[in-house]
Amino acid sequence: MHERLYKTHAVVLRRYDFGEAGRQLVVYTPNLGKLSMIAKGVKRVTSKLAGHLEPLTLSTIVAARGRNLDTVTQVDTVEAFVHARTDPDRVYYGLLVIELLDKLTLEGEENRALWDLLIQTLRRIDAEDDPWAAAAYFQVRLFVLSGYKPEVGRCVECEQPLEASNIHFSPTLGGTLCPNCRTADTRAFAVSANAVKLLRLAASPSYAAYARIRVPVGVRDELDAILHSSRLSITDREVGSATLLETLKRSSYRPIGGRREP
Repeated sequence: MHERLYKTHAVVLRRYDFGEAGRQLVVYTPNLGKLSMIAKGVKRVTSKLAGHLEPLTLSTIVAARGRNLDTVTQVDTVEAFVHARTDPDRVYYGLLVIELLDKLTLEGEENRALWDLLIQTLRRIDAEDDPWAAAAYFQVRLFVLSGYKPEVGRCVECEQPLEASNIHFSPTLGGTLCPNCRTADTRAFAVSANAVKLLRLAASPSYAAYARIRVPVGVRDELDAILHSSRLSITDREVGSATLLETLKRSSYRPIGGRREP
């Protein structure tokens, strides 16, 4: 029989109002996967829980098991990721990470590799010079760990090795197409060999090898297009923070990642 109280690390992915003073939370944990729980009275000025239950914050939560939803009884901040929560250049990438994780996971399914990836990514977005690089790597690795690994070593249609030119990417088929098979998906679009190489590096477990690459803006934009189309294909709807990023990119604003030089 489970103990009524349990303790876990958690990152808040999403929250919304519950009654007059409470909030329902969706959190991600290392050993329990994604969970929904209630934080009662958290909207009151006197609440001691509120500041520790912000999105993009790593906290330790003590919760009481309930018939339908568990209830938060105690919470303490472990890592605040202050820059990721306050610097506009970083907030967008942080929100993209937690929104996409929420969309691609089911409640109650433990995935320690995803937990480790989440925490490492929030640390990188918080501290590294280029938060775009960390967020892009997260998305590709999330696809891999969720069963949506893009095929970039061969043509997904004829299964032949790729040539160095005239490569297309199919979001529907989940990978690259050779010149002879590019018509297999009308949504397929041309990508460079350098973008395919970067995507292949991002799919590997080694962040160090991926991060050593100096990414020209043009290749960065290609990877953004691959990730954007893949998100739409997998989730049927773009995440909110990614839509905001696309709007900003079309304006005079350019996030940190867009200033990266070859």
